Amino acid sequence: MRKPIAVLLCLPLVLGVIAAPAVLAADDPLAFDPSLESATLHVTVDGTPIEVLAYEAIPYVAKPIEMKLEPGLFGPPPTNPLAYQSLSIYIPEDSMDSQTAPIYVVTGNAGWFSTANSPLLNDGAVFDGAEAGEMGGGASNVGAALARGFIVVNLGTRGRGLTSTDGVFVGKAPAVAVDVKAAVRWLRYNDAVLPGDAERIIADGTSGGGGLVTILGASGNSPDYYPYLEEIGAAGVENGVSTIRDDIFALTGYCPITDLGNADMAYEWLYASTRKAGAYTTSGGNPFAPAGANKTWDEMSDAAKSASESLAAAYPEYLAGLGLTLEDGSALTADTMESTIIRWLEKGLDTALATGVLVDSAVWADRGVTIADGKAVIADFEAYKAYVASQTALKDSPAFDNPDGEQSLFGAPTEIASAFSLAGFGESDAWAAAQSGGVSDQLRLINPLEYIGTEVDAAPYWYVRHGGRDRDTSFNISISLYYKLMSDASVQDVNYALVYDTPHMGDYDVPEAFAWIDGILAASD
Repeated sequence: MRKPIAVLLCLPLVLGVIAAPAVLAADDPLAFDPSLESATLHVTVDGTPIEVLAYEAIPYVAKPIEMKLEPGLFGPPPTNPLAYQSLSIYIPEDSMDSQTAPIYVVTGNAGWFSTANSPLLNDGAVFDGAEAGEMGGGASNVGAALARGFIVVNLGTRGRGLTSTDGVFVGKAPAVAVDVKAAVRWLRYNDAVLPGDAERIIADGTSGGGGLVTILGASGNSPDYYPYLEEIGAAGVENGVSTIRDDIFALTGYCPITDLGNADMAYEWLYASTRKAGAYTTSGGNPFAPAGANKTWDEMSDAAKSASESLAAAYPEYLAGLGLTLEDGSALTADTMESTIIRWLEKGLDTALATGVLVDSAVWADRGVTIADGKAVIADFEAYKAYVASQTALKDSPAFDNPDGEQSLFGAPTEIASAFSLAGFGESDAWAAAQSGGVSDQLRLINPLEYIGTEVDAAPYWYVRHGGRDRDTSFNISISLYYKLMSDASVQDVNYALVYDTPHMGDYDVPEAFAWIDGILAASD
């Protein structure tokens, strides 16, 4: 059911104030104006034509930052210097007058890079398989959302590598998390005049975007972000007081790159033995991992070998400090993590067997997996990890805290990049200086594990997927996220899987994901 709008702008957020003034001033830069220029698009989903009203390039903050028009990671430079703090709205014809339609928010941010908002739909777009396509068969999450009458919102956000016209690196953490929160606030602020229900926001993201939606879902309404939100003119934050919420209803997060301050430890704990064994080749036709891309242990530099060993050795203490428990009440520690990973991988294999996905037992035997009577057993985990490494080369050590990794997400806005963990600094005065200089806050403000189970308002519904041969981050990172969520009494459902033989990608299981979305929406009515 749609929650009522409360107009109580004088009260602080902790008292439950929710959202927007019923009447928006004409000169309010945050007010949505229905008379804005729009376009009617004609799309087809599984053979059914749908008219979609499109509003493009709407700033969602009152003080958007003007950016340099530079080529992005995945395309040409944007033409709008404000495109990184704007959104586009797509309203299916059947939902033009709906105040109950869910709002499906699409994020970008692969690799935690910035994303310029650009048109998500073109007139004449055709989506096949959105309702009944097979996993990995080209089904479209956007098509599935439009077919259901969801309002679709495409976001631009700041991220690493982005510079303003005055040469400042404005995409440093936590800028991207602040921007997506500001967009949620804008949707709530305009809830009364926009179609759709801002109490039913579902955010979707992959890779860095998967990490982004997890921090959005974990940190709802945290005052930690108020100064950053106020700085960019986000709705409902003034003088350290918030009158609008930024929590969300649900998220679908694929292969989330998250817990960056500890991801190197988790990675080496899992893969250091694979590096040392050297019993893998890079094959499978992956264009990003040509033959020979994996370095054997002897080929690694002394510094990389030292980092791998010291990081792997440090992980057990970190994991124990999380205080996570398994289904049977036992502790999730370094002693039980490997068997837990294996169990989740076996569940993914069993699901593939049960649903008729081709599983060649002879092929999988070489990968350490025994298949009999419709069940899979990972009998040799080292062989399984060697298979993962053979499909896409392992990242060098350290995997994340290096100049080619996520370092450009951290540091002062005047510097290109900064090391952000012991992996990058080692035990040194430089590490202590970076901590006191704000790197630790940057890490905390994009890490969902710092917020789940605290006094903030976590999203009640989570759908998290990690591919069974995705080595972009370690399996233990998403598993820790799952068990952390399971410890939060306010979280109502966590649908988690390590998916059979799937690489680093997202939105590959659209029918399954949207069946889950249908279920949680029905349960909340």
